[in-house]
Formats: sequence, C-alpha cells, structure tokens
Amino acid sequence: MKYLKFTFCFCLLLFSNCLRDTNPFVLDPDEYLQEKIIGEWSRDNLSTFIFHKDMTFKTLQYSTENDSLFLHYIIEGKYVIEDGIISFNNFEFTYMKDQSGMAATSTSLLKGKLRFENNKLFILRFEVLTPQHTTIDEIWGIWETRNWRAVYEFSNDTNYTGYQKDTYLFHPDSTSCFYQCEYLFYCPILTGRNRRYDFTYNPPYLNLFKDKIIVEFKNTKMYWHYDDEPRVYNKINKHYCSK
Repeated sequence: MKYLKFTFCFCLLLFSNCLRDTNPFVLDPDEYLQEKIIGEWSRDNLSTFIFHKDMTFKTLQYSTENDSLFLHYIIEGKYVIEDGIISFNNFEFTYMKDQSGMAATSTSLLKGKLRFENNKLFILRFEVLTPQHTTIDEIWGIWETRNWRAVYEFSNDTNYTGYQKDTYLFHPDSTSCFYQCEYLFYCPILTGRNRRYDFTYNPPYLNLFKDKIIVEFKNTKMYWHYDDEPRVYNKINKHYCSK
C-alpha cells in the first residue's frame, strides 16, 4: 500500500510539472515565487533587477558607447506578485547626466508571468484586464487595465508618476478595436489618445497591435498571454543582504 501511495504521488507530481510546461496558465504559488525572486538578476549584462523581501526593487540599465559600459539610469519602486504575475508600481527614475539631448523619457515596466529554472528567472509578458461593461467570459464589451508609468524630464530633473489607464472596446460585428489611453496623473508632456486598431479573434487567439495573444477568462478577469519569447535573467551568485 505504501508503494502504491508513493507511486501515485510521484505520478501526480510528474503530471503537474508536465502540465506547467505545456499550459501557460498553470502558475506556481505566489509564496514560492516571492521566496525565489529575492536577490540580484542580470540580463545580457545590460539590465539588472534587485528584489528585496519588503517588496521593493531596483533595476539598473546600462548602455554601451565606444566599447565602454556605463550606467544609464536606475528605477526604484515597489513590486507585487499576484496569481503568479509580477507588476511594478510607485517607481521613479534616477538618470545619469548623459541624456544625449533628449527632452524627456518615459517607461512602464513589463508585467509578466514568473518562472524559475536552473538559477534563471523567466518573465513572460502578460496583461490582466478587468471588465467594465461586459460579461466576464467573453471578449466583447469594454475592458480596462492600469499600469504604472514614470516620466522623467531632463530640463528640470523631475519625475512625473502615476497610473496609465488603457481601455479596449471589442464588438462582435466589427473588425476594429476602439482603444483609449488616459494618464491618471499630472504630466505637462503626455496627452491621452483615442485610436482604432484592426483585430481578429478566433477563441482563444487574438491578433491585436501586431501581437499574437492567447486569451483566457478567469476570476472575473481577462488574461492576455503574449506569444513572445520570455525575458531571461541569470541569478548573480554572491552574498546578498535583503531588506
């Protein structure tokens, strides 16, 4: 009986791992991901993430010039892991004084599904949309997502920060999606925009913005899994003191 029980548990574990490898919507527990992500991670020696236990992070972006590597900018703020997906908010720029004549720059950091394997961190682009005026199990209607955005103006060394709200309206009798972008914070540089984009939808596949997206409805939300290669970061194995 003990042998049969062990065999059953082993097969169940093997099946779960195989399912996780083939199904992008099978996620590891948030507690496991939170423990694994603490530390320093590097991507191509040009981008580094440092994650702390207190849910704060720092990312350092490097650039090359004349075969030399220099620190371009630093972003610091908070991160959240929910349902296996990491998102970033309350962050600001710290820019080195090598702006190359730019007046301003802005960014919103990648929201993505997390996976760990052999001291590597994989972040696969994801989007989570909430229903506004629609059912919760179909794409048709109005959906909304919010992501934190930081704008840095070089002339006065100022950060403008807050949420960017993106709204999508899909109608089954149309081949174009209405898209609206709003900035929910004061910034004299940015203005919102309204546009229409062509789309095709053959469940669960959505083609929009030249992106191929797999759509899933879960927990009253719509999840967009982008058909991209994940961003891969290598663990920097050195003594690291987390906050």
